[in-house]
Amino acid sequence: MNDTSQQHFDRISARYQRAADSWQEIYEQIETRINPIVEGKVVLDVGNGGRFAYDTSLPSQVIAMDIAPSMLDKIDNPKIVKVVGDARDMQTIDDQSVDIIVFLLVLHHINGCNVKDSINTLDKVLSSATWANLATG
Repeated sequence: MNDTSQQHFDRISARYQRAADSWQEIYEQIETRINPIVEGKVVLDVGNGGRFAYDTSLPSQVIAMDIAPSMLDKIDNPKIVKVVGDARDMQTIDDQSVDIIVFLLVLHHINGCNVKDSINTLDKVLSSATWANLATG
């Protein structure tokens, strides 16, 4: 994991949370589309910063992955598995262990050829019945 990226997102965590408060309308619009898809599935939510754009009680399991532990600290639901990990390699996620991956407002934080690496890595962790939601900010 890139310590520089982790340190950056730990440093901006509080500022990110304040900004994310203004995105509520966007999250509500996305929620109406994602909720029917995530029900009963294992969902990997990459770089969510402690915010979810779907009802987390619907999936059979939610794994929240972020490069910054301070972002994961915002999650207070004990049923959500919190994993410190890097979207560029997904090393902390077991192969073929998830049904759906949510990348919401994340890709713009991944630079250059690392975007391609991140997308190529999705296949490693997705199960045979797969779906990925990629939305940029």
